[in-house]
Amino acid sequence: IHEKLITSYHSFSDMPKVLVQANDTMKRSQEDSTDNTEYIISKIKAHTGKKLTKREIECLKLWLQGFSIKHTARMLGNLSCRTIQTFRENIK
Repeated sequence: IHEKLITSYHSFSDMPKVLVQANDTMKRSQEDSTDNTEYIISKIKAHTGKKLTKREIECLKLWLQGFSIKHTARMLGNLSCRTIQTFRENIK
């Protein structure tokens, strides 16, 4: 079910909603409190063959928590919003 939740979504126009729903679904289905970000990262790599950078992973974690681009930019050391947009595009 987890694989279908992410891989069957083709539009990507509402990626934040998809990522949050995937994260929520995984949290409900797991007994322990492991970091679901690792699961999502492994699925991205499996389906694209690409590895996310450290900054992209940090951005993904904040994205899953629902932070805006502007807030994420501030939290990651006052980066530009365009940089965060690029990270998110790479994640998509």
